[in-house]
Amino acid sequence: AVSETDFTEENQFDLILMDVMMPEMDGLTAARIIRGMKGTDAGKIPIFAMNASAFANVVEAGRRAGMNEHLSKPSDETNMMRKIRGYITG
Repeated sequence: AVSETDFTEENQFDLILMDVMMPEMDGLTAARIIRGMKGTDAGKIPIFAMNASAFANVVEAGRRAGMNEHLSKPSDETNMMRKIRGYITG
């Protein structure tokens, strides 16, 4: 479950790698909840969707839920690290 107490400190997390297909709550719902949290940095932390599907409609659903990037599984480590570096600085 996602809780606002997970994001009480600014800059507590640099980035979230979110599996879209999770057992209790899917990643799209979790991303929407995180983006809706007030008074935290949850609205600006980069969220990367991780999913076996790279179909355009799946990628777009992630964007609508507030995810910044989509990484297909199995992961391409070079591509993943390039995208992460684009969001994480010094």
